[in-house]
Formats: sequence, structure tokens, C-alpha cells
Amino acid sequence: MARDEVGLRSLDSFRQAPSQAAPCRIEPTVSRGSQVAAPFVASLSVLLRRVSSPDPVLHRIAPFGLAAAAGTCLVVDLDPAAAPLPGPSLAELLRDGATAAHLRAARRGVAVISNGGVAESEAADLIDGITAGWPAVVLRVPAGSSSIPVLPLDPPELRPARAMRAVWQAGQHGSRAPGVVLPPLRRSSVRALCRGVVEPRSRWVRAWAPVWGASWT
Repeated sequence: MARDEVGLRSLDSFRQAPSQAAPCRIEPTVSRGSQVAAPFVASLSVLLRRVSSPDPVLHRIAPFGLAAAAGTCLVVDLDPAAAPLPGPSLAELLRDGATAAHLRAARRGVAVISNGGVAESEAADLIDGITAGWPAVVLRVPAGSSSIPVLPLDPPELRPARAMRAVWQAGQHGSRAPGVVLPPLRRSSVRALCRGVVEPRSRWVRAWAPVWGASWT
């Protein structure tokens, strides 16, 4: 299977090399945003999903799977307390600013903007500018925030007391649950995903596709 490195890549390279199989390292840039109190609200033309997990491994890899299922997608990390994702950070973009020429992806692939210690309310204008030109956006938000929860299905003792609609990561034995159930992952696949390497044609990535459906908005 072809593997794509999930990481923030140069949008100049993203534009100039549409025939390459793997995305190029990108640094999407926009004009400096002002601090606002309200959380980010995406343009109506952008498909957007907010995702989180109380499990630290799922919290790291879930945004990559959901983004890869969209084909072309930008992941923005809005959890300043979590282990950082790869790529330039919101904090750097807030500090340094950027040019309006780096706003759109011209070919398929996943890009990532890490956090750098910035709260969502501090970067709302910046996020709005960055994401406006992307067909799909995944926001990793702190666990407990309004989001699509990603939860381990096994062992049963860790499941919530009440049945809830979520994305469930199955263990080796699998099971049924309300929502989307992801197939089990090999340890090598988990390690690769934690490094930011995703197999876009894998069963695990394809299983994320229903989360982009209208019923999950």
C-alpha cells in the first residue's frame, strides 16, 4: 500500500507538484489574525469535523484517519495540552504572520498545523483564514469539548455506562456499537500513525468515511 506522510508541507510545493504521489511539506500562511473570544466557526462551504478522544493514542491518530478519508484535508490542532502533532504551529503563524498566497491545496493530500500552546479563542480569525480554501477540515479539540468522540471498544470495562454514538476503535475481537466501528490496528500501524504516516487506502482509513456524512454534522 502506498503511504503518505501526514505533515505540514509547503503550499508552494503543494501547488507546483500535482503529479507526485505523496504530499509535499506545507506551511499554509495567512495574514495575522486578531484575538477574539468566540470559538472558531467554519465557512458554510467547508466540510468540518471536530474530533477528540480521552485515550491519548486515539486522540493523536484519529484526526489523521478522518482527514485521510476525506482525500484532501487540513488538520488543525486546537488542543494546547495534548502531545503536539507534527508541523508548524498556530503559535508560529500568529507570531510571524504569512502571505495570502498560501491558502489553497491544488491536489489530494493531508496537511497538519500543530498547536504550540494557543487556545482556540486566540486563533479563531487565523484558523478561519487558513481553512477557507480547503474542501475539508479536521479540528482536534480537547476531550470533553463539543466534538465527535473517538473511544476504545475494548476492553468492555472502559466503555461508557450509557450507550452513546461515537467512533469506536475495535480491539482484536471486534464488536458492535452505535456509530462507526473502526477495524483493529496492528501495533506497527499504530506506531506509524503516531509518527504521522497514514495508509490512505487501508480498511482503517476507509472506515472513517461515514463520519463525513450529513448525519454527523
